[in-house]
Amino acid sequence: TKNIATVNGKAIARAEFEERLAFQTDNMPTAELPTNGQYLKSGILDGMIQRIVMLDAAKQEGVSVSREDINKKVDELVQEQITTRYPDRKAIAKALKKKNMTLDQLKREIRGNFMKDPEGVKETLLFEKLEEKVKSRVTMTDDELKEEYAKVKARHILITAAKLKEKDEEKATADAEKAKPGDKAAADKAKAEATKGKDYKAAAKKLAEELLARAKKGEDFAALAKEYSADTGSAAKGGMLGSNKPPAPGSKEGPSEYFGRREMVPEFDKAAFSLKPDQISEIVETDYGYHIIQVLDRKVELPDDFDKKKKEYKDQALEQKKNQTWTDYSKDLEKKAAINVDDPELAAYRAMKDDDKAKALGLLQQAANADPRNVSVKYQLAMIYKDQGDKAKAIEQLKALAEDEQAAASVQVRMDLAELLSETGDKKGALEQYKAASDWAQAFDYQNMFQHQQ
Repeated sequence: TKNIATVNGKAIARAEFEERLAFQTDNMPTAELPTNGQYLKSGILDGMIQRIVMLDAAKQEGVSVSREDINKKVDELVQEQITTRYPDRKAIAKALKKKNMTLDQLKREIRGNFMKDPEGVKETLLFEKLEEKVKSRVTMTDDELKEEYAKVKARHILITAAKLKEKDEEKATADAEKAKPGDKAAADKAKAEATKGKDYKAAAKKLAEELLARAKKGEDFAALAKEYSADTGSAAKGGMLGSNKPPAPGSKEGPSEYFGRREMVPEFDKAAFSLKPDQISEIVETDYGYHIIQVLDRKVELPDDFDKKKKEYKDQALEQKKNQTWTDYSKDLEKKAAINVDDPELAAYRAMKDDDKAKALGLLQQAANADPRNVSVKYQLAMIYKDQGDKAKAIEQLKALAEDEQAAASVQVRMDLAELLSETGDKKGALEQYKAASDWAQAFDYQNMFQHQQ
């Protein structure tokens, strides 16, 4: 297709995406493409999406850039580059002598390079002005400042898709072992069949909702955490959390039962500090999974010199609030945007971010049919097949990669293939792949010691 995606009705052309991809892969060893392709391509797409939503936001916010603004910005960039390249007068004088030019001529040369892409300079300025405008709306009262020093004592229950899948695998393995002791192939097959086609993310959310209802009806929160929480560190303590910060040097006290602001991930932090003592949150989703939070106590601990350094503390807290507001604003732009990714490979990578492996698998198979030589697609297919317990298909994909001129030198491909061959009883094949991995890893050093040891 001509376009790979549309964002708020604006097309992202395949030609522009391919141009950016080529620029980033020009100096990359081809052996890195299978394993790094997903992150590289996803990163490029994310950047292109972010550019469009930011341009739209700048327009909606009434942010504009004049020719005078561009000239001023270029002057700043020229001076910045000169300062970076030549830290003192002696270095500048030496460079000018070597180039046989004056300082003004050097500045004009650097300026000319920047002006080759005036639209790029304009966009940079637009985004800077947009950030300034968003941050300028942020204020902080004295009461809000004091709230920055709030601490809460809380516990939580964490439900994850991975933990639910692990439980199913453990049960299937135990049942298979009981029926056919020592038959690893039977155990692997039972494990794959027990998890095949299941949407564990949806199951995790459903379980979290059930536990929330039970907790709100008055069931013992600590008992629920001990039985169900995937956070093994806190589950044993009834879900009780604490500070991540170590005690002050010389202090005889252990880690605090209370945690302060920004010690937890943003979504968790926001929910925990919005609760009053004895309140239970709704379901809070983070990158870790689904949380149910109960705040047990809350207090404010102001620094001893708070009154004396109040302005300094306020300036610091206001800056943190501005930065967080900008981060939240940027994330919300993409969440609210109408994004449609048409390219199956790139759509698959977005599905993988959402942990929707079933959707990703279908899209990757579609991408592989469209371009059988796409090494990134083959590698990700192999990893999903492996994750689903279909080792035969995973081996098939990895063997194809090991014979591909672009991917043959990939140490990781060889290692993954060797591991799967070993697990399926093909020790000879595994040895060949481990040998190839060791050969391609080259010099024996700390970076590749594991490959050689295997």
